[in-house]
This record gives sequence, structure tokens and C-alpha cells, in this order.
Amino acid sequence: MSELLQIQQYLAARRLAYVVPRILNPSSSVLLLEVPRDRVGETASKDRTSRRQLSFVSKSLQKKFGKRVIVTLRDAQALDDIAISLRAVLKNEFPELVSDVHVSFATNASAVVWVEAKTILEPTTIEQLEAATRRSLQNFGIECDAFDLVPPPLPEPSTVAILRAVKVHAPASLAMLNEDLHRRGFASPSDRWLSYKLDVARKRGLVLRDQGGRFTLTASGLEVVPWSRSASSSDVDRMLSLARRKEW
Repeated sequence: MSELLQIQQYLAARRLAYVVPRILNPSSSVLLLEVPRDRVGETASKDRTSRRQLSFVSKSLQKKFGKRVIVTLRDAQALDDIAISLRAVLKNEFPELVSDVHVSFATNASAVVWVEAKTILEPTTIEQLEAATRRSLQNFGIECDAFDLVPPPLPEPSTVAILRAVKVHAPASLAMLNEDLHRRGFASPSDRWLSYKLDVARKRGLVLRDQGGRFTLTASGLEVVPWSRSASSSDVDRMLSLARRKEW
């Protein structure tokens, strides 16, 4: 059963079948819940929900599926047209940066905006993106109450990338390896996932694990990791790591 279908069933079981769940992209950790505004009341009932219930469901979904949950309210056609216009403006001005735009109107005169980014953005670029968002909404007489950026999913590290981290930090703990991978722009879903990858490498004779749960490369593992004379080579990073730990 797909994850999206599980989420739909979860919502239906709570009489929220009118809430439309969307996973922003296949490997994203963000779940979008689209709720018709006319279905939101002060209290939850048979055919209506409440902000309190939506908050509870969001936290429950986050815990159950491990995703950040964003709730957006679908509005009248006029406001939907404004959201479509904002999406067109941002994707036109920042075609290499903006993947999608989501808008939730708190009132007819205020909105919350989430922008899906195609890549990791510099702070100055984020400021430009937010300024363009606020400017576009102000043209319709709407204030931007909040602006949020949804970063792109990080690529999963290859075996070579993991072995490089082991070489640099050996004897390396899982925490050290995770920190190295994140610093180099990789995602490590969990310690359990990384442990599995390292165990596969150990069975291939590339990695050794000591009694303290720390990892080092074997001679075969060292042969797998590329090396060069550049300042960014794994050998240079290894020397810098040792220097920081004073383990000469």
C-alpha cells in the first residue's frame, strides 16, 4: 500500500475524507493537507473540522509518517486565482529556483506562503524571493503574514560517499558520519539506515567495526575511496580531522 493511500485512509477514518493530502515530491519529507475553508468551523462535527482538530491530526501524521505537515485552506475562486497568479510570477522570476508555490489565506486580506525550492538557496536569494512574494500579494491588497521555504530533498549518499566519511573521521561513530554527510549535502535517513549500509560494506570487507561501535576502513576500503592532490581530497580532510582531534 502506498504511503499516500495510507494517509488518505487515516484521514477518512477520522471523517476527514474531504481533506486532500499531497506529498510535495517523491522523496520530500513534507506533507501538504488541502482543506476547503467552508469545512473549517469553531468546533469539529460530522461534516466539518476545526483548527484544533487539524492541529491534532497534523501532529499525529507527523509522528506516524515522519513528515513535516503543512495545512493550507482552499478558498473561493477569486483567492484561488491570486494563488495561481503568485505561482506564475515566482516561477517566471525564479525559474531555476522555484519548483512550486502553496498559499493559505488566513483571511481575505492575509496569506501564508510556502515555496518549494529546486536547490539550496543563499540567504540573499531567499530574501529576494520573499520580497517578490510580498510585492505580488500587495498588488492584490493582501498582506503576507508568513513566508516559509521548503528545501529540496537531499540526495542519498552512495557507498563511496559513506566510505569517504569513514576514512576522514576513523575511528568514526555514527554521529560523526552523519554530521559529515549532512555537511557535504547528503541525506542520511536514520542511524538504522546508515548502520545497515555500513554492515553491508563490512560484509564486503571494506569496513571494520570495533567494540565501541566505531568504524575504520580496511585496505580494500581505502582502495575504493578516490584520492587526489587537490585541497578537497579525502587525504587532506583526514589530516585536518586528525589535527582537530590532536591524534597525530
